[in-house]
Amino acid sequence: DIMSMFPPKVVRRVNKLKELHSQREEIMNEYLVERAALEKKFAVLCKPLFEQRLDVIEGKLDEEIEKNAETDAEQEEEEEEDEDEVKGIPQFWVCAMGHMEAVAELITQSDVDCLEHLRNVTCDDDDDGCG
Repeated sequence: DIMSMFPPKVVRRVNKLKELHSQREEIMNEYLVERAALEKKFAVLCKPLFEQRLDVIEGKLDEEIEKNAETDAEQEEEEEEDEDEVKGIPQFWVCAMGHMEAVAELITQSDVDCLEHLRNVTCDDDDDGCG
């Protein structure tokens, strides 16, 4: 045992550090439980927004969004620019992921071909907050 090489005073100090570390671990475990509960609460609040996001991406709200356009001038400019009818936001997820530095580095061309057809991304967390 490496501790046997130290003088008793140092061993007592190291033991005190171990005790403090154990107390910190207890606090961190409590923190993780409370954080998981908080994340779950806000996930429930965000769920309707994510559902609306999916509707926008898939084009289910195209007509409603166009009706609520700010000005007629904006609508006229948009109509002149794009005569073809585009539904929703094509290739949304591949673009979004391509702009996330940590994810973009991992995306290959064959991934892009698949991601272009991705409709939705969701995340379901475990109740314990560990995944």
